[in-house]
Amino acid sequence: MFPLVSLVDVASGEHLVGRQFDLGVLDPPGVGLPFDAAITPDGRELWVVNAASNDISVLNLETRQLTAHIEVEDNPRGIVLSPDAATIYVNNTLAGTVSVIDAQTYTVTTAITVTEIPLPPLMLQGKRLFHSSDDPRLAHAQWISCNTCHFDGEHDGRTWTFGFSGPRNTTSLLGMVETYPLRWSGEWDESADSEFAIRKENFGAGLIEGEMHCALVPADCVNQPPNQGRSNDLDALAAFLDSLQAPLSPGHAHGEPLNEAEQRGQVIFNDPDLGCSECHPPPLYTDHKTHDVGTATADEKIGPEFDTPTLRGLYDSAPYFHDGSAATLRDALTRPSPGREHDVSEALSENEIEDLIAFLLALPYR
Repeated sequence: MFPLVSLVDVASGEHLVGRQFDLGVLDPPGVGLPFDAAITPDGRELWVVNAASNDISVLNLETRQLTAHIEVEDNPRGIVLSPDAATIYVNNTLAGTVSVIDAQTYTVTTAITVTEIPLPPLMLQGKRLFHSSDDPRLAHAQWISCNTCHFDGEHDGRTWTFGFSGPRNTTSLLGMVETYPLRWSGEWDESADSEFAIRKENFGAGLIEGEMHCALVPADCVNQPPNQGRSNDLDALAAFLDSLQAPLSPGHAHGEPLNEAEQRGQVIFNDPDLGCSECHPPPLYTDHKTHDVGTATADEKIGPEFDTPTLRGLYDSAPYFHDGSAATLRDALTRPSPGREHDVSEALSENEIEDLIAFLLALPYR
């Protein structure tokens, strides 16, 4: 989230806390998502590639000050130096180019096209917008892109607190087009409602001219006119978000059947007396509704009801619940609550809980 470059003592393996480079201060007004770096052979300069803000921060390692700021192209993620360090090459992954930089003058001399990205123009534009903070419409001071918290469409494993809602555990965006409404409180009903996040979380000016069709208090884009169709760029971003697919779980990536433990867990999951499948029916494992499951805290501004999350991808989506209060699935399944929502500790044996967890971690398996 913060554009920092940490220093590590390679002899001791110690993280040199307090010695980091804060690119938000050194390279104002700010940069986004430092991604790769290279040190010149003389040890004097550090070249940092900032993937979200589409630029390079060149730091003097002796003075610890900025030497140069260099603009490159979309989503740079790699950097190499020529053997004599006279030329720098930067891979711009969403431009399909390599920027060639003169290390003496700190200028881009050319950009070499190395590939054609096989995406329709609308989808490519949406993907570029998703990964970019290099536009005041998208972010304040170039710090935050959609990709910052939802890296490559997934999640950062963090819980953030928002003044308009409360604590919110970052969710994966993969397959979200199938599980509308969106967000923990179901306050979005279209991917174009991401205009809300651009304005209220990334603090950008927004991709729509004029006011967005979302209320702030309480946060609500559902009971409002649609935002889709009001901006070509916002529609492109929404199209990219809707294209993200939920992959099969690692143990079933090639169509492998459920193993014995997973099959036993599936039987337990489908047991009507336990009720798991009532709110999480297959194949999407969500009922698309909101429920009060006893997880709302005093910090909650919209709840106490929360949108039923899909159970697909649980193998890679810890922590759990809207506030990230369950570090593991076992915690989620044994957590005390007023109505014993999700708490199966008295209904199931230890072995049965293990089997249920095995099944949940296998989703989706086909």
